[in-house]
Amino acid sequence: MSSKDNNITFYSENSALLFSQYQSISFENVHNSWIQVIDFQQCKTALDIGAGSGRDALALKYKKLCVTAIEPSDDLRALGKAFTGDDVTWLNDTLPKLVKVKEKTFDIILVSAV
Repeated sequence: MSSKDNNITFYSENSALLFSQYQSISFENVHNSWIQVIDFQQCKTALDIGAGSGRDALALKYKKLCVTAIEPSDDLRALGKAFTGDDVTWLNDTLPKLVKVKEKTFDIILVSAV
């Protein structure tokens, strides 16, 4: 089994705990250093790679962005989708290739704790 597969297995097996941990800290607290310098009114799209619980993806959606969330763990992606509802597009994809979005462009690409 590759290290990538081991990582995805870890996130799947611990999805409920990780979801709870991610949700315990606000988007603003985690990303305060850069969100203050972004003119969100000039941005239309965002890609959240390793979206986990969907906390950041939903926060970006609330900033009026069209958000695509990438999460390779089926279990964590399911929890994230349940949290964000239809407000965020979720895809099963992995780094480094990101096959499902490689032809697309985004105004903001978030790679946090990946």
